[in-house]
This record gives sequence, structure tokens and C-alpha cells, in this order.
Amino acid sequence: MLLAEALAARKDAIAEADSLRDRLAAAVLRYEDQAASVEEPSMLVDSLQRALDRFEALTVRIHRTNNGTRLAFDGRDFSIMEAIAFRERLTLEAKARRTAVEALDGAIGVGRAGRTRSWLGTRRSKEDVRELPTVDVQAERQAADTLSETVRRLDLALQQRNWTTELLD
Repeated sequence: MLLAEALAARKDAIAEADSLRDRLAAAVLRYEDQAASVEEPSMLVDSLQRALDRFEALTVRIHRTNNGTRLAFDGRDFSIMEAIAFRERLTLEAKARRTAVEALDGAIGVGRAGRTRSWLGTRRSKEDVRELPTVDVQAERQAADTLSETVRRLDLALQQRNWTTELLD
């Protein structure tokens, strides 16, 4: 089985467990005028146990494979597990930088009628407090875009590796 197939199978096991959980919750009570529950709770519990056993076994094998498989990306050598952690780090950094840019855009009114970039730093009266940027907005926006592009490229590299890697036992 390929790593990508195992990931899909684990996702299916999670979906099955979620469905069984909901069905079990519905089956544990019945109305007084009902002869019996539509589904037998003990059978649902058995099915849930099997789905969770599949999930656990696949998760262990996936993590073992992720730790033992190498991926070269942008001149660096990662295990798949390290590459996933790096992708998450890049995603968080890109979001943080984009949030800073959006905060500044909101302060200067980008997209709002009546306020433009030329308004930033000017006063309409003596009592107005000027809003001044503390960062280079273009540089922050470019950094966020570059990080997002790196995340996309890394995600593609991970997906390609997943389709060429056999799942370890």
C-alpha cells in the first residue's frame, strides 16, 4: 500500500468512526412506545472498535513511514515528518505576516471609500493622532506571499512523495 492510499484509508476510518459515534448516540435511547432501537448498540460498538483499530494501525504505520522516508526540498533534506512540521511552521508565519499587513490595510482604509493611502500620516485637525506604519508594508506582503508560495511547493512535493512511497509495516 502506498503512503497516499494509507492516508486516504485513515481518513475513511475517521469518517466511519464519526458516523458510528452518531449512530450509537441515536441507538442508546428508545421511545417508550418503540419495540426496540433501530440499531443494536452493541453491534455499533463492535463496528466502532474495528474502525478505531484500523485508524490506530494505519496511524502508527503512517508515522513510522513519515519518520523513515526522506524528502529533498529547496536544498534541504527532511524526513517527511520534518517536512510536515516545516510546512506547518511556514503556514503559521505566513498567516502572522498577512495578519500584520491586513491590520495596516484596515487602519489606512484600503478598500474603504473616502480613505486612501495618502491619508496615512496626515491630520485633518490638531487633535487628530496620526497613524504611522511601523513596518515596510510591501516587504511584509512580499514575505507573506513568498512563504505561501513555498508552502504550496512543499505541499506538492509531499503529495508526490506520498504517491511514490510504500507504507512501512
